[in-house]
Formats: sequence, structure tokens, C-alpha cells
Amino acid sequence: MPHPRHLGEVLSSSELSEWLAYSALEPFGSPADDVRQGGMVAAIYNVNRDTRVRADPYSFHDMLPWCEVPRRVVEATPEDQEAAFDRLFAGG
Repeated sequence: MPHPRHLGEVLSSSELSEWLAYSALEPFGSPADDVRQGGMVAAIYNVNRDTRVRADPYSFHDMLPWCEVPRRVVEATPEDQEAAFDRLFAGG
């Protein structure tokens, strides 16, 4: 992989500015990749977490500070899950 200084050899300042502006409109990469990586990092944190210091486990949200993801968790009962499954496949 080229060193970041390599950019100065192949892109002018104005070209780099254009790419930065474009990436703000159309981000590079996949958000799903961030979620997957955040999940792996959270798992590593959790297996090494001192539960006396931090009782609540880390989630992938904690590993993605740049993402504005709702942090509200909705608990679903088994009945809620079954009803959602039935609705999903009702048209079947």
C-alpha cells in the first residue's frame, strides 16, 4: 500500500480537495464493513472487560463514534418475534 505522502506525488491539492468533497457526498467503502468490524472489536473488548468496572457489555455502536446510529434497544418477546415472522411471510 502506498504511503500517504504518495498522494502528493500523484494528486494536486485541488484534486485532493475535489476527492474529499466527493467523499463527503458519496462515502467510500461500505457501512456494513464498519458494523462488522465494530462487532469484532466489541467482542474483543467484552471478553477482556472487567465486569466490576463496566457491567454493561460493549456493542458495535460503541466502536463507531463517527456513525449516528440510534442506540435505543427494543426488547422483543418470543410472541413479538413470531408475529413479525408471520407478517414477513404472510404474502408467501
